[in-house]
Amino acid sequence: MRLIIRFSLDNDTQSRVRTFVYTTMANHGLAYFKVTGTLEAAGLSAAQVSAALIDFWKIMQSPASVTGADPLVQIDHVWIYTDK
Repeated sequence: MRLIIRFSLDNDTQSRVRTFVYTTMANHGLAYFKVTGTLEAAGLSAAQVSAALIDFWKIMQSPASVTGADPLVQIDHVWIYTDK
């Protein structure tokens, strides 16, 4: 399966949360593409896609809990795409 995630955060001072998400998603095999601002991976199993999304949403449910994050950081938007 292919997984693509694009997201935007408000008040992410020094990109602490964004960087934490990129690192966490890299551990799931997703690469960051600066031109499109997306995290992408292909050839994942359904279990790998699920694990990546679970970790992503765990971070997004309380982004201010990331070390050094601005307490006002919040999700602006999230776009997720997956296919075979």
